[in-house]
Amino acid sequence: QTPALEFVKKKKIQRLTKRFLAAPLWMCTFSKLEDLNAFDFLHIAMYLGVPVFKFKNRIPEVCAPLSDHILTDELKSITENNGVQVNLESGKTLKCQNLVLATPYDVTKQHVNIVHDRIPCPAFLFHVKGKLKPEYADGDLELFSEKNSTIFLSQEHDGSSIFYSTVQNPNFKKYFLTHEVIETRHWDPAFYLGGHELIDPEYSEHITLAGDLNIVGLEDAYRSGIFAARRILA
Repeated sequence: QTPALEFVKKKKIQRLTKRFLAAPLWMCTFSKLEDLNAFDFLHIAMYLGVPVFKFKNRIPEVCAPLSDHILTDELKSITENNGVQVNLESGKTLKCQNLVLATPYDVTKQHVNIVHDRIPCPAFLFHVKGKLKPEYADGDLELFSEKNSTIFLSQEHDGSSIFYSTVQNPNFKKYFLTHEVIETRHWDPAFYLGGHELIDPEYSEHITLAGDLNIVGLEDAYRSGIFAARRILA
């Protein structure tokens, strides 16, 4: 329930936060410190002293054994009455006793009545091919202050760069001697942070919510999935 800035002042770690934590927090959250709560602050800071790995989602391999049981469609509406009826955009209707709604927050709130006070965290991602200026080429990762529209800049193994910004048209010439944007993504939002209200995964007798709705990250998404499975088995 405590705002991050209030927590920082109470613990008297203003200098520590400004010197070591503020830039990594800006990189990881796309949010200013004043918009975070103390939990988000500590949750993200916890990872700053451990190695960070990249990984690939091998979705086809994971889904292959279940391919006969997977239906790809778009959710139109949900009706709950002695069970759940799921109406799809294709016109198909599915009925079940237990529904696990494991969708992004924006999709979830369109179909169930959840209340949340977390803030959206948007950002623009650019995959850039080019030559960095010497002052930005020393390390693999360049961090910036939250006062800057640039969030962070990282160098990839193939010589390209990943560039995150809060603006759609950043000034690449400030960082690159030569540049070519080869891919652009707008995360709107990438996730939600801040706030002081938790969403109950036990939405109703027949509907369980899963995903990182309360805590951003794979860990909470995993835990909520296990919780949903156990609820159904019970």
